[in-house]
Amino acid sequence: MTIGSRTEVISVLRRFVHGQLTFDELQGFVRSRNFGWLDELLDGIQLEERDYREIALDEAALCQRMGQFVDGSVSANAFADWSFETYRIFSSGSYPTSDVYSPNVEIALLMLCLLTECESSGLLSLDRTDSDSRRAGSAVGSSMKLRSGNRSLLRAPRTKLATDARRIAGRVLDALHRGQPVPAEAVVRRALQHSAPIRLQTRPRPEVEAFVADEELWADLALVTTPADRPPPPAEDCWFIPLAVCTRDLWLDNPPEGVWGHPENDRMHAIRDRFPLLDLETYEPMYFVGPDGIAEVVLATERIDPDALQAAVRLFSLRNRIRNCTLDGVPSYPSREDR
Repeated sequence: MTIGSRTEVISVLRRFVHGQLTFDELQGFVRSRNFGWLDELLDGIQLEERDYREIALDEAALCQRMGQFVDGSVSANAFADWSFETYRIFSSGSYPTSDVYSPNVEIALLMLCLLTECESSGLLSLDRTDSDSRRAGSAVGSSMKLRSGNRSLLRAPRTKLATDARRIAGRVLDALHRGQPVPAEAVVRRALQHSAPIRLQTRPRPEVEAFVADEELWADLALVTTPADRPPPPAEDCWFIPLAVCTRDLWLDNPPEGVWGHPENDRMHAIRDRFPLLDLETYEPMYFVGPDGIAEVVLATERIDPDALQAAVRLFSLRNRIRNCTLDGVPSYPSREDR
Protein backbone atom coordinates (compact mmCIF):
# COMPACT_ATOMS: atom_id res chain seq x y z
CA MET A 1 0.00 0.00 0.00
CA THR A 2 1.41 3.36 -1.04
CA ILE A 3 1.89 6.23 1.41
CA GLY A 4 -0.92 8.15 -0.30
CA SER A 5 -3.32 5.21 -0.09
CA ARG A 6 -2.48 4.62 3.55
CA THR A 7 -3.06 8.28 4.35
CA GLU A 8 -6.46 8.09 2.66
CA VAL A 9 -7.41 4.99 4.68
CA ILE A 10 -6.49 6.64 7.97
CA SER A 11 -8.47 9.73 6.99
CA VAL A 12 -11.55 7.62 6.22
CA LEU A 13 -11.23 5.72 9.51
CA ARG A 14 -10.94 8.98 11.42
CA ARG A 15 -14.02 10.45 9.75
CA PHE A 16 -16.03 7.30 10.50
CA VAL A 17 -14.92 7.10 14.13
CA HIS A 18 -15.92 10.75 14.65
CA GLY A 19 -19.34 10.24 13.09
CA GLN A 20 -18.67 12.04 9.82
CA LEU A 21 -19.18 8.92 7.67
CA THR A 22 -21.93 6.33 7.89
CA PHE A 23 -21.37 2.58 8.05
CA ASP A 24 -22.55 2.22 4.45
CA GLU A 25 -20.08 4.88 3.33
CA LEU A 26 -17.26 3.17 5.20
CA GLN A 27 -18.18 -0.21 3.72
CA GLY A 28 -18.35 1.33 0.26
CA PHE A 29 -14.82 2.65 0.68
CA VAL A 30 -13.59 -0.74 1.95
CA ARG A 31 -15.03 -2.54 -1.07
CA SER A 32 -13.62 0.08 -3.44
CA ARG A 33 -10.22 -1.06 -2.18
CA ASN A 34 -11.03 -4.69 -3.05
CA PHE A 35 -11.66 -5.82 0.53
CA GLY A 36 -14.83 -7.57 1.58
CA TRP A 37 -14.96 -6.33 5.15
CA LEU A 38 -13.24 -3.81 7.38
CA ASP A 39 -11.30 -6.43 9.33
CA GLU A 40 -9.68 -7.58 6.08
CA LEU A 41 -8.55 -4.03 5.38
CA LEU A 42 -7.24 -3.68 8.93
CA ASP A 43 -5.28 -6.91 8.58
CA GLY A 44 -3.73 -5.53 5.43
CA ILE A 45 -2.82 -2.11 6.77
CA GLN A 46 -1.68 -3.06 10.32
CA LEU A 47 -2.43 0.19 12.15
CA GLU A 48 0.48 1.72 14.03
CA GLU A 49 0.73 4.10 16.96
CA ARG A 50 0.90 7.16 14.73
CA ASP A 51 -2.28 6.02 12.98
CA TYR A 52 -4.21 5.83 16.25
CA ARG A 53 -2.87 9.24 17.18
CA GLU A 54 -4.23 10.56 13.88
CA ILE A 55 -7.61 8.84 14.33
CA ALA A 56 -7.72 10.52 17.75
CA LEU A 57 -10.47 8.73 19.63
CA ASP A 58 -9.73 9.70 23.20
CA GLU A 59 -12.19 9.67 26.10
CA ALA A 60 -13.49 13.15 25.30
CA ALA A 61 -14.22 12.25 21.68
CA LEU A 62 -15.82 8.97 22.74
CA CYS A 63 -18.05 10.82 25.22
CA GLN A 64 -19.20 13.17 22.47
CA ARG A 65 -20.14 10.26 20.22
CA MET A 66 -21.82 8.33 23.04
CA GLY A 67 -23.78 11.41 24.04
CA GLN A 68 -25.41 11.43 20.62
CA PHE A 69 -26.64 7.88 21.20
CA VAL A 70 -27.73 8.42 24.79
CA ASP A 71 -29.77 11.54 23.97
CA GLY A 72 -31.44 9.80 21.04
CA SER A 73 -29.98 11.81 18.17
CA VAL A 74 -28.39 8.66 16.68
CA SER A 75 -30.47 5.58 15.89
CA ALA A 76 -29.79 2.34 17.71
CA ASN A 77 -28.94 0.49 14.47
CA ALA A 78 -26.53 3.17 13.29
CA PHE A 79 -24.82 3.28 16.68
CA ALA A 80 -24.56 -0.53 16.79
CA ASP A 81 -22.75 -0.48 13.43
CA TRP A 82 -20.49 2.32 14.67
CA SER A 83 -19.69 0.50 17.92
CA PHE A 84 -18.69 -2.77 16.28
CA GLU A 85 -16.61 -1.23 13.50
CA THR A 86 -14.89 1.19 15.88
CA TYR A 87 -14.14 -1.65 18.28
CA ARG A 88 -12.60 -3.57 15.37
CA ILE A 89 -10.35 -0.61 14.66
CA PHE A 90 -9.25 -0.22 18.29
CA SER A 91 -8.81 -3.91 19.07
CA SER A 92 -6.42 -4.48 16.18
CA GLY A 93 -2.96 -3.30 15.30
CA SER A 94 -0.70 -1.76 17.92
CA TYR A 95 -3.34 0.16 19.89
CA PRO A 96 -3.13 -1.94 23.11
CA THR A 97 0.63 -1.31 23.32
CA SER A 98 0.68 2.28 22.09
CA ASP A 99 1.19 5.47 24.10
CA VAL A 100 -2.32 6.65 23.16
CA TYR A 101 -3.96 3.51 24.57
CA SER A 102 -6.84 4.11 26.97
CA PRO A 103 -8.36 1.11 28.78
CA ASN A 104 -11.52 3.15 29.29
CA VAL A 105 -11.90 3.63 25.54
CA GLU A 106 -11.35 -0.06 24.80
CA ILE A 107 -13.65 -1.31 27.57
CA ALA A 108 -16.35 1.27 26.83
CA LEU A 109 -16.41 0.19 23.19
CA LEU A 110 -16.71 -3.45 24.23
CA MET A 111 -19.64 -2.61 26.54
CA LEU A 112 -21.36 -0.64 23.77
CA CYS A 113 -21.00 -3.60 21.41
CA LEU A 114 -22.60 -5.86 24.03
CA LEU A 115 -25.50 -3.50 24.73
CA THR A 116 -26.35 -2.73 21.12
CA GLU A 117 -26.02 -6.38 20.09
CA CYS A 118 -28.36 -7.53 22.87
CA GLU A 119 -30.88 -4.83 22.04
CA SER A 120 -30.84 -5.43 18.29
CA SER A 121 -31.45 -9.12 18.96
CA GLY A 122 -34.40 -8.37 21.21
CA LEU A 123 -32.66 -9.54 24.37
CA LEU A 124 -33.00 -6.22 26.17
CA SER A 125 -36.50 -5.34 27.31
CA LEU A 126 -37.84 -2.20 28.93
CA ASP A 127 -37.38 -2.10 32.68
CA ARG A 128 -40.83 -0.89 33.63
CA THR A 129 -40.13 -1.41 37.32
CA ASP A 130 -37.40 1.22 37.33
CA SER A 131 -38.19 3.96 39.80
CA ASP A 132 -37.50 6.60 37.18
CA SER A 133 -39.94 4.92 34.82
CA ARG A 134 -42.66 5.14 37.44
CA ARG A 135 -42.11 8.90 37.47
CA ALA A 136 -42.15 9.16 33.68
CA GLY A 137 -45.16 11.46 33.46
CA SER A 138 -43.30 14.65 34.29
CA ALA A 139 -40.19 13.77 32.32
CA VAL A 140 -41.56 12.83 28.89
CA GLY A 141 -40.33 15.16 26.19
CA SER A 142 -37.62 16.66 28.35
CA SER A 143 -33.98 15.87 28.90
CA MET A 144 -31.65 15.84 31.87
CA LYS A 145 -28.35 17.70 31.94
CA LEU A 146 -25.52 16.11 33.91
CA ARG A 147 -22.60 18.27 34.95
CA SER A 148 -19.04 17.27 35.71
CA GLY A 149 -16.79 20.23 36.43
CA ASN A 150 -17.30 22.66 33.58
CA ARG A 151 -18.57 19.97 31.21
CA SER A 152 -22.15 19.00 30.65
CA LEU A 153 -24.03 16.54 28.47
CA LEU A 154 -27.60 16.01 27.49
CA ARG A 155 -29.04 12.63 28.34
CA ALA A 156 -32.33 11.11 27.33
CA PRO A 157 -34.89 11.07 30.14
CA ARG A 158 -35.00 7.79 32.03
CA THR A 159 -38.53 6.97 31.04
CA LYS A 160 -40.22 4.03 29.45
CA LEU A 161 -39.62 5.80 26.11
CA ALA A 162 -35.87 5.28 26.46
CA THR A 163 -34.39 1.91 25.61
CA ASP A 164 -32.39 -0.01 28.14
CA ALA A 165 -29.30 0.17 25.92
CA ARG A 166 -29.38 3.97 26.01
CA ARG A 167 -29.98 4.08 29.74
CA ILE A 168 -27.22 1.61 30.55
CA ALA A 169 -24.87 3.38 28.14
CA GLY A 170 -25.65 6.52 30.11
CA ARG A 171 -23.97 4.94 33.14
CA VAL A 172 -20.81 4.42 31.11
CA LEU A 173 -20.99 8.00 29.93
CA ASP A 174 -21.42 9.28 33.48
CA ALA A 175 -18.30 7.39 34.59
CA LEU A 176 -16.19 8.72 31.74
CA HIS A 177 -17.23 12.30 32.42
CA ARG A 178 -16.31 11.89 36.07
CA GLY A 179 -12.91 10.42 35.22
CA GLN A 180 -13.83 7.05 36.70
CA PRO A 181 -13.22 3.54 35.30
CA VAL A 182 -15.94 2.10 33.10
CA PRO A 183 -18.40 0.17 35.36
CA ALA A 184 -18.08 -2.90 33.16
CA GLU A 185 -19.24 -5.40 35.79
CA ALA A 186 -22.42 -3.41 36.41
CA VAL A 187 -23.06 -3.05 32.66
CA VAL A 188 -22.66 -6.78 32.04
CA ARG A 189 -24.93 -7.55 35.00
CA ARG A 190 -27.64 -5.19 33.77
CA ALA A 191 -27.47 -6.66 30.28
CA LEU A 192 -27.75 -10.21 31.62
CA GLN A 193 -30.56 -9.36 34.03
CA HIS A 194 -32.63 -8.05 31.13
CA SER A 195 -31.97 -11.05 28.89
CA ALA A 196 -34.13 -14.14 29.31
CA PRO A 197 -33.05 -16.81 29.10
CA ILE A 198 -29.28 -16.47 29.28
CA ARG A 199 -27.67 -18.94 26.91
CA LEU A 200 -24.01 -19.83 27.37
CA GLN A 201 -21.88 -22.05 25.16
CA THR A 202 -18.51 -23.60 25.85
CA ARG A 203 -15.95 -22.23 23.43
CA PRO A 204 -13.69 -24.81 21.77
CA ARG A 205 -10.24 -24.81 23.35
CA PRO A 206 -7.56 -23.64 20.94
CA GLU A 207 -4.66 -25.97 20.40
CA VAL A 208 -1.92 -24.57 22.61
CA GLU A 209 1.26 -26.51 23.18
CA ALA A 210 1.48 -25.41 26.82
CA PHE A 211 -1.62 -27.46 27.70
CA VAL A 212 -1.81 -31.23 27.54
CA ALA A 213 -4.85 -32.37 25.59
CA ASP A 214 -6.38 -34.51 28.35
CA GLU A 215 -5.82 -31.87 31.04
CA GLU A 216 -8.73 -29.48 30.64
CA LEU A 217 -7.43 -26.71 32.84
CA TRP A 218 -9.66 -23.88 31.67
CA ALA A 219 -12.74 -23.01 29.65
CA ASP A 220 -14.32 -19.89 28.17
CA LEU A 221 -18.11 -19.62 28.15
CA ALA A 222 -19.56 -17.40 25.43
CA LEU A 223 -22.87 -15.55 25.47
CA VAL A 224 -25.41 -16.32 22.76
CA THR A 225 -26.78 -12.95 21.61
CA THR A 226 -29.08 -14.17 18.84
CA PRO A 227 -32.84 -13.91 19.47
CA ALA A 228 -34.14 -16.49 21.92
CA ASP A 229 -36.48 -18.05 19.32
CA ARG A 230 -33.56 -18.90 17.02
CA PRO A 231 -31.10 -21.80 17.32
CA PRO A 232 -27.76 -20.72 18.79
CA PRO A 233 -24.88 -20.27 16.36
CA PRO A 234 -21.66 -22.30 16.68
CA ALA A 235 -19.88 -21.46 19.93
CA GLU A 236 -16.85 -20.08 18.10
CA ASP A 237 -19.10 -17.46 16.48
CA CYS A 238 -20.28 -16.11 19.85
CA TRP A 239 -17.92 -13.19 20.41
CA PHE A 240 -18.60 -12.05 23.99
CA ILE A 241 -17.24 -14.19 26.85
CA PRO A 242 -18.80 -13.14 30.18
CA LEU A 243 -17.36 -16.07 32.13
CA ALA A 244 -14.03 -17.91 32.19
CA VAL A 245 -13.30 -20.90 34.41
CA CYS A 246 -9.92 -22.36 35.36
CA THR A 247 -8.23 -24.57 37.91
CA ARG A 248 -6.58 -23.02 40.94
CA ASP A 249 -3.15 -24.35 39.96
CA LEU A 250 -3.40 -22.67 36.56
CA TRP A 251 -4.52 -19.42 38.18
CA LEU A 252 -1.63 -19.42 40.63
CA ASP A 253 0.89 -20.31 37.93
CA ASN A 254 -0.40 -17.55 35.62
CA PRO A 255 -1.63 -14.70 37.85
CA PRO A 256 -3.47 -11.90 36.04
CA GLU A 257 -2.01 -8.45 35.65
CA GLY A 258 -3.42 -5.77 37.93
CA VAL A 259 -4.87 -5.80 41.41
CA TRP A 260 -8.26 -7.18 40.40
CA GLY A 261 -6.97 -10.74 40.75
CA HIS A 262 -5.58 -10.28 44.26
CA PRO A 263 -7.19 -12.37 47.03
CA GLU A 264 -8.75 -9.33 48.68
CA ASN A 265 -10.84 -8.81 45.54
CA ASP A 266 -12.36 -12.29 45.67
CA ARG A 267 -16.15 -11.83 45.28
CA MET A 268 -16.84 -15.08 47.11
CA HIS A 269 -16.95 -13.17 50.39
CA ALA A 270 -20.08 -11.33 49.26
CA ILE A 271 -21.60 -14.43 47.64
CA ARG A 272 -21.07 -16.43 50.83
CA ASP A 273 -22.80 -13.76 52.90
CA ARG A 274 -25.80 -13.60 50.56
CA PHE A 275 -26.19 -17.35 50.18
CA PRO A 276 -25.10 -19.05 53.43
CA LEU A 277 -26.57 -22.41 52.34
CA LEU A 278 -24.41 -22.58 49.21
CA ASP A 279 -22.09 -25.60 49.04
CA LEU A 280 -18.57 -24.20 48.78
CA GLU A 281 -16.61 -27.18 50.01
CA THR A 282 -16.49 -29.22 46.81
CA TYR A 283 -14.52 -26.78 44.67
CA GLU A 284 -13.48 -24.09 47.20
CA PRO A 285 -14.21 -21.46 44.53
CA MET A 286 -12.78 -18.01 44.07
CA TYR A 287 -14.64 -15.42 42.03
CA PHE A 288 -12.94 -12.45 40.39
CA VAL A 289 -14.10 -9.84 37.89
CA GLY A 290 -11.68 -8.16 35.51
CA PRO A 291 -11.85 -4.48 34.51
CA ASP A 292 -13.61 -5.58 31.30
CA GLY A 293 -16.48 -7.10 33.30
CA ILE A 294 -15.51 -10.70 32.54
CA ALA A 295 -15.92 -13.02 35.51
CA GLU A 296 -13.14 -15.49 36.35
CA VAL A 297 -14.21 -18.45 38.49
CA VAL A 298 -11.28 -20.37 39.95
CA LEU A 299 -11.94 -23.90 41.20
CA ALA A 300 -9.84 -26.24 43.34
CA THR A 301 -9.97 -29.16 40.93
CA GLU A 302 -7.51 -30.94 38.66
CA ARG A 303 -9.60 -30.43 35.53
CA ILE A 304 -12.53 -28.37 34.35
CA ASP A 305 -15.07 -31.06 33.55
CA PRO A 306 -18.84 -30.63 32.94
CA ASP A 307 -19.63 -30.79 36.67
CA ALA A 308 -17.10 -28.04 37.39
CA LEU A 309 -18.57 -25.89 34.61
CA GLN A 310 -22.06 -26.32 36.03
CA ALA A 311 -20.81 -25.27 39.47
CA ALA A 312 -19.16 -22.16 37.97
CA VAL A 313 -22.30 -21.20 36.05
CA ARG A 314 -24.40 -21.52 39.20
CA LEU A 315 -22.08 -19.10 40.99
CA PHE A 316 -22.21 -16.78 37.99
CA SER A 317 -26.01 -16.89 38.01
CA LEU A 318 -26.21 -16.17 41.73
CA ARG A 319 -23.79 -13.29 41.48
CA ASN A 320 -25.74 -11.69 38.61
CA ARG A 321 -29.25 -12.61 39.81
CA ILE A 322 -29.90 -14.76 36.75
CA ARG A 323 -32.84 -17.12 37.19
CA ASN A 324 -32.97 -18.70 33.75
CA CYS A 325 -29.72 -19.91 32.23
CA THR A 326 -28.56 -22.73 29.99
CA LEU A 327 -25.09 -24.07 29.31
CA ASP A 328 -24.73 -25.81 25.96
CA GLY A 329 -28.51 -26.21 25.91
CA VAL A 330 -28.74 -27.77 29.37
CA PRO A 331 -30.54 -25.83 32.14
CA SER A 332 -28.02 -24.52 34.64
CA TYR A 333 -29.30 -22.31 37.41
CA PRO A 334 -29.13 -22.16 41.19
CA SER A 335 -31.40 -24.48 43.10
CA ARG A 336 -33.76 -23.25 45.78
CA GLU A 337 -31.46 -24.82 48.33
CA ASP A 338 -28.63 -22.59 47.12
CA ARG A 339 -30.76 -19.47 47.44
